[in-house]
Amino acid sequence: MSCLSRVEVARSASFRLTIGYATTFVVGLLAFALLAGLAAQLFIDFQGRSRVEAELASLQEAFRQGGLAAVTARTAEMAEAYDDLEIAAMVTLGEKPPGVLSEVSDWRLLTAADVDEDETPIARSTEIGADLWLTVATETESYHDVGELMWASLAWTLAIAFPMALFSGWQLSRSVAKRLQPIEMTTGGVRDGELSRRAPVSAKGDEFDRLASNVNAMLDTIEVLTRNLRNVTAGIAHDLRTPLSRVRNRLLLLGQDDVGGRERRVEDAIRDIDETLATFDALLKIGQIEAKTGRRDFKPVQLSQLVADLAETYAAVAEARGKSLDARIVQNVEVRGDRALLAQLLSNLLENAIEHTPEKTQIVVELSNGPAGRALAVRDNGPGIPAVEREHIFERFYKAGSGDAKAGNGLGLSIVRSICGLHGFDISLSARPHDTCFTITF
Repeated sequence: MSCLSRVEVARSASFRLTIGYATTFVVGLLAFALLAGLAAQLFIDFQGRSRVEAELASLQEAFRQGGLAAVTARTAEMAEAYDDLEIAAMVTLGEKPPGVLSEVSDWRLLTAADVDEDETPIARSTEIGADLWLTVATETESYHDVGELMWASLAWTLAIAFPMALFSGWQLSRSVAKRLQPIEMTTGGVRDGELSRRAPVSAKGDEFDRLASNVNAMLDTIEVLTRNLRNVTAGIAHDLRTPLSRVRNRLLLLGQDDVGGRERRVEDAIRDIDETLATFDALLKIGQIEAKTGRRDFKPVQLSQLVADLAETYAAVAEARGKSLDARIVQNVEVRGDRALLAQLLSNLLENAIEHTPEKTQIVVELSNGPAGRALAVRDNGPGIPAVEREHIFERFYKAGSGDAKAGNGLGLSIVRSICGLHGFDISLSARPHDTCFTITF
């Protein structure tokens, strides 16, 4: 497996998505920090103004009740109540206190030579007597501290969050690309003709393993279909070449025969053409069955009655061939499906048992409904199917060399398998000398 390059990781969709989400996250975090800082500043400013308003009203009431002595006493209480000169009051004679930098209504921002910028108090003055002004002020250091903390938070957010997001996105993209690379290499190999390639599946059972399993299942189906196509092509070429060659030879010899000989050659040619047409009809039948992808048109089918009718019909055929056919049918077994296709399925199995077994063979068709589920079995005590042929028995154009001559076109059991696949049934073969059984479970 080749190593992942930086370019491949940078171009990956996961990396781009991670960068996009990280950018959105950082921008959102910055906006939240900015709004939170502004809200904190507004809250501190509101608290300071409210505190000044309350203390100013308290001092005014003290002056009305006890004059300057009461104001002085109340100011001393304020000094003890508030640490670090958070709030202070003073009474001046004359005009408003000097040093006003800005004014909103009668709120003032006062300065002093020995006071830092971030300690500049917010003050409010009111006239309490003739040329007497009462001023209450509160410090603004905490207001500036919040602003500094806000900008520091924004700076650290940019310095840490975004690089961490980039690093996380890079690692995530490498991890995703590493898990997807085997699947990409597998599909590339299959594209180049290596149909046996399969994607590795780990024991984690995550979405990548489920994807790999689905890809492998798809490749299994493609490989089977490709192999079937090759077999069908070879089978058609092999099975149709012989009858068509015979027809050609008979046509060439027509001029050399008498009237009776020409009639026999024409009859033989018609029979060969009928066999060829039957082969094409069977192939078309398989194609039509496999082309059906849905089961919406399926209806309940009384399988017990269907099996009984077909067993009665084929019992006469078997008897004419010197064989016997017995039916063991459980009543009231019902399945959902296509009645015509189910009849075709059982007919092919019975014809297969009759055609490929010698005289005096006993054939049994059994429909059961036991604890293990419903099942249909067609059994015979003929010579059996050799082990080397069992794995090919359902392939198209394959003819087992048992019983009579290799009759038929080798498509009967392929049709059976296609019908079972359409209905979701399972078909299995158990074979040993003098005991061959095809079992369909519903």
